[in-house]
Amino acid sequence: MPPVLLALAAAAGFIAAARVIALVMDGSGQEPRRAEDDRTTRAAPSDAARDLGRLEWDETTGVYKPGPPQTH
Repeated sequence: MPPVLLALAAAAGFIAAARVIALVMDGSGQEPRRAEDDRTTRAAPSDAARDLGRLEWDETTGVYKPGPPQTH
């Protein structure tokens, strides 16, 4: 009879451990989804490119910079 009780205790422990692991895994999986949802609603990328006008080469810095504003 003691081996049967040992097997029942082991099965009950296994079931309890599986439930705890399932709860931990389910809870940890929701956090990244929430963070991902917040990130997409907070910073939506712009589809339109900004028009900087005419770019001119700056010899001192070695990069292109917007030129003077054009008047029409």
